[in-house]
Amino acid sequence: MTSGTHHQAMPQSVTLSSANNLSKNRTSATPRLQKMEVDESDTTSYRYSPLAQPDAIRLIKLQPSNDKAAMVICDLVPLTLGFVEEGIVDQYTALSYVWGDLTDRDIILVNGMALLVTKSLSRTLMLLRDDRRVLYVWADAICINQKDDLEKGQQVQSMGRIYESA
Repeated sequence: MTSGTHHQAMPQSVTLSSANNLSKNRTSATPRLQKMEVDESDTTSYRYSPLAQPDAIRLIKLQPSNDKAAMVICDLVPLTLGFVEEGIVDQYTALSYVWGDLTDRDIILVNGMALLVTKSLSRTLMLLRDDRRVLYVWADAICINQKDDLEKGQQVQSMGRIYESA
């Protein structure tokens, strides 16, 4: 598992407006976005909802794209590990995101809202996604609210089950 120190938001420059315009048309080719800033007080930035049950997790519902360089567009789907273990939920891939420069970041769209992630995670999701079908992924940097220490603690305790169920 990774240490919590690299989860800190890194200051960036530029604005979010081009990312917001891109979210309106999910099928268009998306230019590479660099040094974008997600203003924490901006209502267009992704906000986590609390997990309602003790064995609840979030899965990334990764939208397909035939353009591997297009911006990552996904939804976060809350569910329980019980549903996953019973086979009620589709299979998913679990990964950890700590590779590369932690200050080099990209914006992805989660539920239509901007979220900053490491460029290595963004690029991995770009390569993982299928050109036609939705895929489910669990990545700690996205699926765990990194600003909620209580949630992080609970999710870390569930990581064995999360990886085992993938």
